[in-house]
Amino acid sequence: MESNHIGVDIGGTFTDFIAVDPATGIYTVVKTPSVSDAPERAVSNAFETSGIAEAARVSHGTTVVTNAILERTGATTALITTAGFEDILVIDRQDRDDIYDLRYQRQEPLVSRHRCFGVPERIGPTGEVIEPLNMDELDTIATLISDTDVESVAVCFLHAYVNDEHERQAAIRLREHLDVPISISSAVLPVFREYERTNTTSLNAYTRPVAEAYLERLTDEIDAKCETDQVLVMRSDGGVVPADEASELPVNLGVSGPAAGVVAALDSAQRSGSDDVLTFDMGGTSADMSLVRGGTPEITTEGDIGEQSVSVPMYNIRTIGAGGGSIAYLDEGGLLKVGPRSAGANPGPACYGRGGTEPTVTDANLLLGLMNPDVKLGEGAIELNVAAAEAAVKSLADQLDQQPIETAHSIYELINMNMVESARVISVKEGIDPRGFGLVAFGGAGPLHAPYLARELDMERVIIPPQPGILSAIGLLYSDVRRTASRTDITSLSAISSDELKTLFATLEEKIRTGLSLPAGVSIERSVDVRFAGQAHELRVVIDEMDDSGLEDLSTRFRTRHEEKYGFVMDSELELVTFRVGISVPTEVPNIDWRTDGTPNPETRAVYLDNEMHDAGMYQRTSLPPGFETDGPALVQMADSTAVVFPNQKLSVDTAHNLVIEPKEGDNHV
Repeated sequence: MESNHIGVDIGGTFTDFIAVDPATGIYTVVKTPSVSDAPERAVSNAFETSGIAEAARVSHGTTVVTNAILERTGATTALITTAGFEDILVIDRQDRDDIYDLRYQRQEPLVSRHRCFGVPERIGPTGEVIEPLNMDELDTIATLISDTDVESVAVCFLHAYVNDEHERQAAIRLREHLDVPISISSAVLPVFREYERTNTTSLNAYTRPVAEAYLERLTDEIDAKCETDQVLVMRSDGGVVPADEASELPVNLGVSGPAAGVVAALDSAQRSGSDDVLTFDMGGTSADMSLVRGGTPEITTEGDIGEQSVSVPMYNIRTIGAGGGSIAYLDEGGLLKVGPRSAGANPGPACYGRGGTEPTVTDANLLLGLMNPDVKLGEGAIELNVAAAEAAVKSLADQLDQQPIETAHSIYELINMNMVESARVISVKEGIDPRGFGLVAFGGAGPLHAPYLARELDMERVIIPPQPGILSAIGLLYSDVRRTASRTDITSLSAISSDELKTLFATLEEKIRTGLSLPAGVSIERSVDVRFAGQAHELRVVIDEMDDSGLEDLSTRFRTRHEEKYGFVMDSELELVTFRVGISVPTEVPNIDWRTDGTPNPETRAVYLDNEMHDAGMYQRTSLPPGFETDGPALVQMADSTAVVFPNQKLSVDTAHNLVIEPKEGDNHV
C-alpha cells in the first residue's frame, strides 16, 4: 500500500501524531491531550482530527508498560522457580540509592512472596539435567494458582539460559491447567544472573495482560479509523516489532517512546554534521537524556524503571522528574524545590486554565516571557492564562518575599540545574567529556531549556530539529523492524577461535530467522559482553569482523572503553560472557518536506534572562530559511515549542532546517 507512514507517541501530557506521504513529503501533525485512563482514546482522537484514512504502516510509542510498573497497576502475578529459590525477589541485590538514608524503605516486589512457588528440578551450569522436573508437584502448584486471582505466571528455573528443557515442559503443562499468559525466562531473557533474569521475567508477566489488552484496544481503534498494512510498536532498543509480538514480550517496551526520540534526534544531528551528541527530551512530566557516540546510541542491559531492574537491551536513557508540569514548592526547611511531582495533563499547569493552582515550570516560563501567551496548545485546545500563572507563582513568591518574576526565574534556573546534574551523570560519570558534544533538544519544553544546559556544560552547540515537540513521533517513522537474540556462554578470549565465534553467532542468527521471512539487505549487529577475569560486571562491545583481526579489535575496544569509564585497565585475561545478535530490516524513511514560507519579520518581546530584562527578537520558525542567522537574545516560535537564544549566543538554520545555537564570537561556550 503506497500511502502515509504514521507515527503516534503517547506522552504524559500530549499524544503526538504525524502522517507523511512518502511520495510528496507533505505531512500532517496533530497534538492532542493524552487520556491517562484510556491512552488508545487519544490515538483515536488524533486519527479523527487528522482525517487520515489509509496508511502503509502505523508505528506507535507507548508508556503503558512503564506506567504499569511505576504505578504498580499490573496483573496479579505468580512466580514458579526452582525449589529453594522462592525468596529471590525478596532478597534482591540489597543495594539502595542512598546508603545514608536511615529511613529508606525498599518497595515490595511486584510479585508477592506468597505467590512465589518452588518446584523440584535442577539443571546444572553446563546444561546437564541433575534432577528431572517434578510434574506432580507442578500440577499441585497449578491447582493452587487456579484457585486464586492470579492473572499471569512467570517461570524461571536455575540455569535455564543454558538448557530451557524444563521451562518449556513446565509452560506446556501449566497451559493445560491455567488460562493465563505464561512467561518463561528462556524466551524473555536467556542470560545468566538469577535475580536479574527472574525479576525481568516477572516484570514481563506482570505487564503482559495490561500490554495485551491495551494493544488489542489500540489496534481496534486504529482499524476503525484507518486502513493499514501493519501496526508496529517501538521497543526500548530503538527498533519496532509487530503489535502481537510486542504484547508477548512487553518488558522490551520499557522506554518505548523515549527510544523513538533518540532515533530521530540522531538523524537530525547527523544531517547537521554531528555524530557525538547528548539527546535531551523535555516534555510535560519528565526529561529524558541519552548519549550518542560515533553515531551509535549507548545500549545498556542494566536499566531500571523506578526501583525495578530491567536487564533487556535498551537505550541508556536517564529520566528525571523535570518537565513543563513539574511543580515548584518549598520543602520543610523553606528551600525552593522543583519536581519530581507534576501537574500532568489534568489539571496541568495553572496557565492551562483547567483547575491547576500550584506553580509549575510552564507557568514560570510564561511569566519570564519565554512563551507566547497568544499561542494555543494541542490543536487549540488549551489557551494560556497569564493571570492564572502569575497568581500561582505569586503564592510562592510571597513566601519567599520576592517578586513573582524573580521567583519564576529561580524556578527556571533550578529546574535547569537539576537537568545539568542529570546530564553529568550520564556523561562525566561514564568517563565522557560533554564539552565535545552537541545537545539535541526536543519535546515541548526542550528548546526552552537546552541553551541554558549547554552553556553550563560548555557544550559545542544546541541542535533543535524541525517540529521538536513531536520528535518522538517522527522517530517512529525512521525506526527499523528489529529482532534480537542473546546467549550466555562464558569463555576466555584466548580460548575461542574465529570459527567457534562464527558458529556461535550463526546459531543466534538462525534463532531470529526461524519462522520469519526476512527480506534481503537486512543489517546484522553482533556484540559481546566482555569483562576482565574475576570482575562481576561487563561492558558491551560491538564486533565487526568474525576473524582473528576481529577478536584483536574486540580486545582493543574493550580496553579503551574500560579506561574511559573506570580510569584504568588490568593486565588480566578477558572473558566473553554474553553474545548478542540484532537483525534490523531497514525501513523506507519518508523524506519530510520542511519547507518554509515568507521571510523573517521579527517582533520584539520583553524576556527575563540571567536576572535582567531584555528586548528579544521573536521569529516564526516557518519563516526562517536555511542559511538564516541572527544574534541573541531571541525567541523562535514553533507550533509545538519555543526556542530561546541567550544574549551571548547566536542562531542559524542549517540545510536540514535544524535550528543551531552556538556561542557568539569571543565566547568560549554556548
